[in-house]
Order: sequence, then structure tokens, then C-alpha cells
Amino acid sequence: MMGVPVSSQSSSEFPPTRQMMTTPTLESTNDDFLIAQPGEPIVNITPFTARQKVSGYVGYNISHMMGGDEPSLVFSKGRLIWRVPIIFTRPHEGILGIVGQIDVDARTGRLIVTPDLAKQVQANAEQILARLTPATAG
Repeated sequence: MMGVPVSSQSSSEFPPTRQMMTTPTLESTNDDFLIAQPGEPIVNITPFTARQKVSGYVGYNISHMMGGDEPSLVFSKGRLIWRVPIIFTRPHEGILGIVGQIDVDARTGRLIVTPDLAKQVQANAEQILARLTPATAG
């Protein structure tokens, strides 16, 4: 196999190597946060999946008259989470109000549930029911 000696070729005939390329430096401030390393997904869990997970958890562990609503993507305590409101509903009235929230890790899908969540949610639901007038209560 005949080849051309590397030393006889000019550098303009080859594409630049990584060492030859210069990359611009990005300025950063104290307010900057690294969201994802190169090649790392920003989120693995969709908002739809986060809402489904919360609805399943709440329906099974707290009340079948509650479920997840539309989540918001939030950066909290060094990670991205889906913050899913818990809504309280009644068959003939529809949504009565928001009674709590559950965070879902946007990368792993793990629910972040506080120990007293069920008590807080039930107390909030009772407050909503107490505000209903007799005409709307049934």
C-alpha cells in the first residue's frame, strides 16, 4: 500500500483536530447552575408521566376523589423536579380546589412525599368542604 508521508502534506489539507480548534469561553456568574453534564438528559420523565404517578399515588394512598393536575418544572435543592398540584374533585361539581402538591424527580421519576402529606391534604380538603354552602354541598 502506497501512502503519502504525513510530513509532506500541508496542514490545510486536513480538517482541524480538536487541539487545533479554539472554543469560545462562556462567561458565568454566581447565579449560574449546571443543569446537565454533556450527554446527560435534562429530564427523563414527561409532565404527563409525573401527573400519572401522582394521581396513582394519591388515588391509592389518600383518596380516589383526588388526583394530579398539570405539573410545573422547578429547579429545587439542586435538581429538576416536576411539582404536581393535588386537586380535590367531586363527581357532580368537578374540581373543588388544590389541596397539596407532590414533587417528582424529573430524571428518576421518584416521588418526593413528605411524611405528613396525607394529613395535610385531608385537612385542606375538609376546609374546602366546610366552605361549601348547603346548596353546593350536595
